[in-house]
Amino acid sequence: MAIKYIATDLNLKSKFDLSELAKHLLCKDVSPHLNEWVNNKYELRLGGNAFNNSPSDDIELYCHKIETLNGTNKERWENCESRVLDIAFEGGETPNNLTSLLDEKLILRLSKLKLGLEITIYQTGLYAHLD
Repeated sequence: MAIKYIATDLNLKSKFDLSELAKHLLCKDVSPHLNEWVNNKYELRLGGNAFNNSPSDDIELYCHKIETLNGTNKERWENCESRVLDIAFEGGETPNNLTSLLDEKLILRLSKLKLGLEITIYQTGLYAHLD
């Protein structure tokens, strides 16, 4: 099995309902995985639908959607206690490695948007049904 990029998810936590913010962030390439009250906080998890893009392509999409927030949705964004992008890969045996660059301009955008990054590597075969 080959090492592969799966998707990038946006994970938010807030004291405030994130339903309206979710509506603005959704598009054909982003769908909701979770939007509910969990452990005394609202949690919103949005996931990428395009499984063949690069992490930087997906992150660019999220940045654009976030940068166009205004009014109440911008306040909801600013009031989130946690804002994290989770880049998901599936492990594999080939090639010897897989490198995905997030250039300095993109890193600066993430910083301005107060977005953290996580990287999750799933076990080989977990996403085989997507091939």
